[in-house]
Amino acid sequence: MDCFNPDKIKPHKIYDKIKGRVLVFIGRLVPTKDPITLLKAFRIVKKYYNDVKLIICGDGELKKYCERLSDNDVHFLGYVKEIPSILKGADIYVHPSIYDPSPRALLEAMAMGKACVATIGTKDYLLGCGILVKPKNPEMLARAIIYLLKNRKLMKELGKKARERILEYHDYEKNIEFLMEILERFYERN
Repeated sequence: MDCFNPDKIKPHKIYDKIKGRVLVFIGRLVPTKDPITLLKAFRIVKKYYNDVKLIICGDGELKKYCERLSDNDVHFLGYVKEIPSILKGADIYVHPSIYDPSPRALLEAMAMGKACVATIGTKDYLLGCGILVKPKNPEMLARAIIYLLKNRKLMKELGKKARERILEYHDYEKNIEFLMEILERFYERN
């Protein structure tokens, strides 16, 4: 879990080039991840915050279309290995997927203590520590992002809760210990 410890990570070099508030999306640029809705929401957010930037990490069949929908405030980085360093400089992680039963990037953002806005398909992960919205709804997604940008204290609080949730429920070593305890009890009874 140290590789996602926000206290031990330095921001990615992209943050030398961009300033202002930063949203991040990490994932394949495919219909189920729905980067199109994110880009539409981003346009709405920019009406309220002209200093906001969007970093998109990932490639896929929708990349060229996404690039056409974008302006100079959207930064496409393609495949990135240094995910923790990208998340380090982010204000909000946005996860607009229509369906995502195993949202690794969302969990990584939570581990880095980032406030997250995601679709309701990920509710089991974000209960009480993020904002959930309906899929394919750019207006609702934008409102959630704007709400967090206006409420920096809440943004920090949700990020802290997200990290706590990851450390409590998704820590590899704790899960192994828990599984071992269950197996020991099972074998003691049998």
